[in-house]
Amino acid sequence: MPIVFQIVTQLHLDAHTTGAGTIFSNEELSAFAEQIIVRAPHYIEIECGCTNNRLGDSVGIMRIVDDGTISATCHCNPDCNRVFNSPARFAKHASSSTNVPNWRSKVWVQKCNGDKIKLGETCLLRHYKGDEYVRPHNQVSHRDELLRCSACNKLRRFELRSRDACRFYHDAASRETRTCHDMIPGR
Repeated sequence: MPIVFQIVTQLHLDAHTTGAGTIFSNEELSAFAEQIIVRAPHYIEIECGCTNNRLGDSVGIMRIVDDGTISATCHCNPDCNRVFNSPARFAKHASSSTNVPNWRSKVWVQKCNGDKIKLGETCLLRHYKGDEYVRPHNQVSHRDELLRCSACNKLRRFELRSRDACRFYHDAASRETRTCHDMIPGR
C-alpha cells in the first residue's frame, strides 16, 4: 500500500471493529474491508478512484460522514491534493471534462478481491443527498390543478393524469365564467 494512503486521523479503528457507530454495518463494509483507511465513530474513509477513458484511472480517498455528506481528496498525481465536496466534482476533475452526468458509474471502489465496483452499485451512496436534481423556479410536481367556481366560489381539483383530463382542465381554465357543473368530467 503506498505511503499516500497510510493516513492517520482522529481515531484509527480496524475495519472489523464492532460498535464503531457509523451508518454502515460491519456486514455491509466487509466487502471493502481492505480498502477502508479510517473507520471512525462518525465517518469512514475509503480508497476510491475514477475512470478516465483517455488518461486511465485517478485514485483518491473518499470520506463518507454520518450526516450524508461525501468529500473526496484527489491523488491523481503527487502534486494534487485537492479536496472536493462531492463525488461528482471529483469525477469532473479526474475525467478532465466539464460535465460527468454518469459519475455514479465512473467513480469506483475496490472490493477485497481486487474487482472495481461502481459507486452506484454499493451501499455507500444510500444516505447521500448532495447532487439531487433541483427543479427550476421551485416548481412543485404535483400534477393536480385547482380552479374556482364562479357561481359558488368552491375550489375544484383536476387530477392531470391523462391527456383527456389535461384537455378538460384547459377547456375549463379558458372559460371566464366556469361553474361546478362545467368542471365535472363527463357532463
